[in-house]
Amino acid sequence: MSQAMKGTVQYQKFLEERYVRETDARLAWFKQSKGSDDEKPTSKQYEVFKKKIESACPKPTESLLKLRHLKARNHHRRRANYDGNIEQLKSNLKPVDKSLLVNMYPVPEVDKKLLYDGFTKEGKGRHQYLNHRYHTAIPEDKYQFPIVSSWDYGWRLGDVTDKNLIGKPPFCRTRIVADTFYSRNGIPTLQSATF
Repeated sequence: MSQAMKGTVQYQKFLEERYVRETDARLAWFKQSKGSDDEKPTSKQYEVFKKKIESACPKPTESLLKLRHLKARNHHRRRANYDGNIEQLKSNLKPVDKSLLVNMYPVPEVDKKLLYDGFTKEGKGRHQYLNHRYHTAIPEDKYQFPIVSSWDYGWRLGDVTDKNLIGKPPFCRTRIVADTFYSRNGIPTLQSATF
């Protein structure tokens, strides 16, 4: 049976001093055994490997050592700016290829009119436009191809399957097990099974 500890201030101070003394003793032992940073203790095996590696490495010649301090001939030149090249590439593209540079379909005029309907502070204007775009258009209707990697899953799924099957279920409940696991005839019962 353990002894009941008294919760007095003196006992708490005693424990605190005891922990501090123990920590100091551990730190002193660690410093003594490891030495200072300059004098890192190494094993003899490490020294042997180090000497073998140093003897196996080729020594650099004087000409190589001189090249270490030289700078490249064009180190003082200014770096090229490639921003103008993008504009040249765009102008050189054929009219068919320019459509590939636009990744979003144009916004319908009806939606654009919502921008100028009122102020955002009142829940109109930009706020109303963004809400309308968020709730009415799916990314497939807004963009030509998936921009984000999370759009890859399910992109153009409506072209392959029936839209009623991929819709959101009411009350956020799904019947995954019932629709995929059970057969069309239902669960077989013991009465229908023949022995």
